[in-house]
Amino acid sequence: MTRTEAIATIIKTLEAGAADVELEVFAEQLSERATNQPVSVGDVVRAFATDSVLPRVLSARELELIEQSKEDFKAGRTYSLPEARAITDAYLAPLGALKSTT
Repeated sequence: MTRTEAIATIIKTLEAGAADVELEVFAEQLSERATNQPVSVGDVVRAFATDSVLPRVLSARELELIEQSKEDFKAGRTYSLPEARAITDAYLAPLGALKSTT
């Protein structure tokens, strides 16, 4: 595969709607190769042929929370970064206290 063919294949795949996970896999595969090794059609196909699979099935409550989050985001109900950090810190503080006493 020539460089031009590889670029054309990548662009075609991107235009078809490659997921971020697929792009990360492909980028990792490219970065692991020595600079003098050519990229084959199989390399590109294998990189983009992986399905996005969750490590486990989400519960009904988790799916509900995802939908709720999407609606909150659409409605502009979001936290600033400092607000999100404060909420997370407050949630984690008791856990850290427990860990330090054991």
